[in-house]
Amino acid sequence: MKIAQLEALLKVVETGSFSNAALDLEQAQSAVSYNVSELERELGIKLLERGRFGAKESDPSKEIVPHIRAIQQHIAAIEQISGSYKKGAKGIEGKLKIATFRSAGGRIVPPIIMKLRKKHPKLSFEFISSDFVDHEENLLLIQHHADIAFFEYDLPLKDDSKLLTWEVKRDPYKVITVANDSRNTFTWDDIANETLIMDEADGCAKRVHRHMDSLGLSNKPLYEVQSDSTIVRMASEGLGIGVLPELAIDEPPKTAKIVEIEGGLERGIGVSILPSMLKVPAIRVFLTYLKEMYPESDVPTLNL
Repeated sequence: MKIAQLEALLKVVETGSFSNAALDLEQAQSAVSYNVSELERELGIKLLERGRFGAKESDPSKEIVPHIRAIQQHIAAIEQISGSYKKGAKGIEGKLKIATFRSAGGRIVPPIIMKLRKKHPKLSFEFISSDFVDHEENLLLIQHHADIAFFEYDLPLKDDSKLLTWEVKRDPYKVITVANDSRNTFTWDDIANETLIMDEADGCAKRVHRHMDSLGLSNKPLYEVQSDSTIVRMASEGLGIGVLPELAIDEPPKTAKIVEIEGGLERGIGVSILPSMLKVPAIRVFLTYLKEMYPESDVPTLNL
């Protein structure tokens, strides 16, 4: 069994065809086909379903592919760790794969990457979206799609025994209304009687509805939109109010007003890694900068 064979299988599964895999791997299609066939011969099982549709993973392959990703992840970790011990090493090299939802991806991650790029210019980044699908970020880590994952959650934080997980911050919900609104706070009764602008499929809206249900209140949005920025813009034009976590409100226009909610509501923002990845240099320096940004967080202080 060779690394090239495993990489060929993984790339065919990810791209859906031998020709696309060959382009990504910068190899001849015959070489990719040969490597997969040799792996199937060696293992004695069928790893791909081939047809006019392209190539799809077989049932055995579905169980094998996460282990291939783990091998790739651990090879990258070995290269980073060994590189950190070399004399004259000039920063960390390789790729850091970050699973993140919109707010963290737009407000938390960019300042960290700016710091990382200054000291480690050869380190690259891949972003993987994980917008509020329950436990999706855990699966992205466990199946080795990502090295580090940000996620939002209902308080309190519930630990996953398979992961190292820390709370980064608590993000309070705010009301977005028109700038000339005279109110400096909103009650939940106020919110129940206003015209709502929300993304009903989003976790933020679901959290608001659950909280209102617990208070015996309800309010069905008149406008359903799928963008936080659109919610803010529509509220600033006086079409209704938005209810969003503070980090989701990005640069509101002058025609908007951000108002506190009496009784409050918060979401948690956390970060997770696999325990085996804690010694990887890129992850350690990322967590170090995250701790500098949020010194009151549960993220550990690490020695670099």
